[in-house]
Amino acid sequence: MVEKCLFCQIVNHEKAAFIIAENEKALAILDAFPVSDGHTLIITKEHFPNLATVDAKSWEYLLPLIQEIINNLSNAKLSIPPQGFNIISNMNEIAYQSIPHLHLHIIPKYEKDQGFIWNSQSQLKYSLLEMAQNGGEDVNCHLLPKPTPPDQSLTEEDKKKIAFYDDLEKFFKGSIPSDLKS
Repeated sequence: MVEKCLFCQIVNHEKAAFIIAENEKALAILDAFPVSDGHTLIITKEHFPNLATVDAKSWEYLLPLIQEIINNLSNAKLSIPPQGFNIISNMNEIAYQSIPHLHLHIIPKYEKDQGFIWNSQSQLKYSLLEMAQNGGEDVNCHLLPKPTPPDQSLTEEDKKKIAFYDDLEKFFKGSIPSDLKS
């Protein structure tokens, strides 16, 4: 336990929380600041700063708890049942992890909701074509084949793949609501 960690204090019943499910290694609590009705947090009982630091044994207990919460919310007799879920784990402050204790957000999505919207950066560090030309090695990306040597031209299949990913990139850039664009 980390003394000043809010989630450690909840696990040790030093701070109040609305616990809706529990197993040997994790708790499910209602989020104090929900973004959706039924917004739930899964927190580990042992303190792990984030997803990258959790041990395999604790991880084995997280998935069944996630499934239990999703099943319970899906099967609850609600006037408007959830149509889907976002499952999110923010990792580190730059990714909006507000409490440095591993927690997973289960966010029910309803017909009235827009769904989760990525806020794209105004300038991408790499375009998909640049990644393909670079072989993807610097970003561990292998969406496209390795570039052909300069004396060879791209095959028709490679050109189709590049065109597909260019179209995909344009689609996602165009699908962001104008009020979210930088």
